[in-house]
Amino acid sequence: MPSPLSASRPIKACAGGCGLRLAKVSAALPALLVACTAFAAEPELSHARKLIAHGQGIAAYELLAPMAATAKGKLDFELLLGQAALAAQRPDEARSAFERALAASPGSVAGHLGLGLAYLALGDYGRAKIEFETVLRFDDLPPGLQQQAEIYAQAAQDYATGQRALAAGYAMVGGGNYRTGAVGGGPFNEAFLSARVGGNLNYELDDGYALTGSLDYRLRDYEGDRRNDADLRWNAAVSRNLGQGNLAGGLRGRVSYRGDGDYRNDFGLYGNYSLRLDPDNQVGVGAEIRQRRYPTGPLRERTRNIVEFTGSWTRSLLDGKASFTLAGQADASSTPSAATVTPTSSASRRASTSRSTTNSAVSSSAGGRTTATTSSGWANRVIRSSASVRATTTCTKSAAA
Repeated sequence: MPSPLSASRPIKACAGGCGLRLAKVSAALPALLVACTAFAAEPELSHARKLIAHGQGIAAYELLAPMAATAKGKLDFELLLGQAALAAQRPDEARSAFERALAASPGSVAGHLGLGLAYLALGDYGRAKIEFETVLRFDDLPPGLQQQAEIYAQAAQDYATGQRALAAGYAMVGGGNYRTGAVGGGPFNEAFLSARVGGNLNYELDDGYALTGSLDYRLRDYEGDRRNDADLRWNAAVSRNLGQGNLAGGLRGRVSYRGDGDYRNDFGLYGNYSLRLDPDNQVGVGAEIRQRRYPTGPLRERTRNIVEFTGSWTRSLLDGKASFTLAGQADASSTPSAATVTPTSSASRRASTSRSTTNSAVSSSAGGRTTATTSSGWANRVIRSSASVRATTTCTKSAAA
């Protein structure tokens, strides 16, 4: 397992501005230690590590800075210089040092985590998230960009202390109104309360492998006669860091309440790969085969098998204060059929906007889906295929903005 990168106190990038963020980074990183051998004989570097370990980041940085010209581009030195710059509350210099470290070794776990922490100290949540996701894997996180970056940063802190089990959790509450019918409100307008709670676990193994898992529960309670919505999602996988990318494969599922005591169960096998193209861009591809089962009730005939392929592109915007994602999906499903099915087609387009006051995050999305249904005589099954594209923009602002 890679050597420790930083200390364990969590970082919270908050509304107090860059100064407060830097103070918390400094407090959280009394030691951003890396096992180095190339400069072990040089007393200055050994002394710098001791200074950082004792919270004297400024002294450590002043000791190392004059050596930057001769040691420039050497992995171990750049990691140590970046560590000292963070501890000295100099995130710009830390970012430059970690960038040079990654130029020397693009697959450096310590380099990606250090660069992510430097971006977080600068309030650049979009780029920080891309760096963290290159070496860490969490699923079903809350939608807020800043909150996602901070959850990853907490795990990075634990990793830095040598912990193999990296855990994160969250809880959210909210409320709103659900309207259907004519434009502007319609005949149905019901208030609701919503809650969400979940957690993730990433257990680091050797050679870049990790075991990952997550649980995510969501509830929406309506005040009227409309059915309440409840949803439990779970995931268990094996992942591996591959330099600038991360590969994962495993099992995942979902249990959804459909009203009147009926449930829908989804479970299957999946695999996906994400690749960091540069600090601002990340792409991903994935595939999944699953069964959607309705155990009881009038929807049992909708039980079917689904094969799905996905692709996505994420770009950090506005100095990390916003993130844009374009995602595409294509799937095919088969269901038992006792009668001939007439080919049908449907098209729908949707747009939605949601606001989370808890995280001061604003996100919007728009997408389209087309579906074609055909009848197949083989095994007396109906085959359906569909494709969709969705664009999502998430902006996260501090309360002071």
